Amino acid sequence: MFGSRFRYLSLGLVAVCAAASMLLWNGNVSKAQSQSGPDIPIIAPGSAYRQTNLLSDIPGLSPVLDPLLVNPWGLTATSSSPFWVANNGTSTSQLIRGDVAGAPVVLNAGMPTVTIPGGLPTGTVANPSTTDFVLPGACAAAPCRALFLFASITGNITGWSPNAPAAGSTTAVIAASQPGHVYTGLALANNGTANFLYARTLRTLRSMSSTAHSLCSRRPASHSPTRPSRRRRRRTPTTRSTSRKSAARCTSHTPRLTR
Repeated sequence: MFGSRFRYLSLGLVAVCAAASMLLWNGNVSKAQSQSGPDIPIIAPGSAYRQTNLLSDIPGLSPVLDPLLVNPWGLTATSSSPFWVANNGTSTSQLIRGDVAGAPVVLNAGMPTVTIPGGLPTGTVANPSTTDFVLPGACAAAPCRALFLFASITGNITGWSPNAPAAGSTTAVIAASQPGHVYTGLALANNGTANFLYARTLRTLRSMSSTAHSLCSRRPASHSPTRPSRRRRRRTPTTRSTSRKSAARCTSHTPRLTR
């Protein structure tokens, strides 16, 4: 009987010691976690950025709610203008001010929205020229040059002027249309003598002269490192011939940008 009592006492002591050890271990872990905080890496100052949502069409995600800011693509501005955002999902461009010298981000008070005809805009650029890219059609005070230009996946190049088609316009004007083309980007460039507008489509790069004349298709250069060199040489004449025909069709059939 004495042996049984001793055995039970020993088992009890072992259980008490195990429980005490577990409590002590949990306490040490909690203390270490409270001292070290969350597992966040230490980043040197100036080597990282913090994202701040300024506008959103989702309630509660940013300080400014903008229901028209759906699937935005392009963003452009001049040194004195608001930001112009091409909203692909609502076929509009929102004008946004702020985020300069601590100013709050807000929609432009005078004209917050411009409608993009033809729909689904993508790329957008500001026109720095005072004479180039004049819009066709009605104009309240000629010449109506496009202050801002847009490309779209519907094959349209549109431009906005405050005087086209009427004074105080809040709608862009279709400057050129190429049905079947899908424009996904827009850029401006100057070759030293003239300004050109470049619209990126799925398989080609199209250029629009600022002086009226045409919207020409130019296939970008391509190179495959795995293709045999003799095959490339044999296919070269065919590629050149196709380019000449494409340029000829483009010159005779594309609409003029300026009047």
